Amino acid sequence: MAPAALSATYRWNILLLLGASQAIAYIDRVNFAVAGPYLIRVYHYTPAEAGLLMSIFNWSFTLSLLAAGPLTDRIRPRRSYPLGVGLWSLATALCAVTRAFAPLAGFLALLRMGESLMIPSGSRVIRETFPKERRAFAVGTFFAGNKIGLTLGIPLASVLLVSFGWASVFAVTGALGLAWVLLWIATYRTASDSENIASDDPAKTIGWLELLRYPTTWGVMLGQAGYLYIYYVFATWLPGYLVLQGLERAV
Repeated sequence: MAPAALSATYRWNILLLLGASQAIAYIDRVNFAVAGPYLIRVYHYTPAEAGLLMSIFNWSFTLSLLAAGPLTDRIRPRRSYPLGVGLWSLATALCAVTRAFAPLAGFLALLRMGESLMIPSGSRVIRETFPKERRAFAVGTFFAGNKIGLTLGIPLASVLLVSFGWASVFAVTGALGLAWVLLWIATYRTASDSENIASDDPAKTIGWLELLRYPTTWGVMLGQAGYLYIYYVFATWLPGYLVLQGLERAV
């Protein structure tokens, strides 16, 4: 079904699911900002070991992004979106069963591999579902979900950790994504290949080397690098640092 023929109710349902996937991803993403100090104080991890876990967490996402777009194009969002959310949610839940370094590193890497499919899948869904003149609003709403996730994630993880322990942080937040997958399967309508390529979106395939010839590409890359560095300082490193400093002063 072409975007213009889809009902407003269906579009709103899809938009809510898109925003919710971002919110859940960022809730799961900041869990370790709360769990990291716990590993250091209670399970005697060194700060270097906790930092290495965070590096594995982030590098697995960076490398997975290179394959996420082509995979989404190949298997389409009907499969790639629930595959990504399901993988990262399962990996999040599995973090509840261990505090050993090697399996925890593996689960954190799987979590980020799953999250890498969210943006290319969501972008393709927006293209399928919304007419050209409404896509800016859809993209804005989609990415507003990550700010909601950041707002809710650290307080939620803190309350769960203090009230119910380590396992609850990952079990509860992992269950959110698994519930999302069920809603997605029940809501999403598959677009045919002919509908996936909208007539108002003529495009040609551009190779990596050709992209690097455009100053805009370098501007986007450098801007994202600066933004994401500051973002990760505040969303992952700084909360754990403040917790550890607070504990040191309490002692």
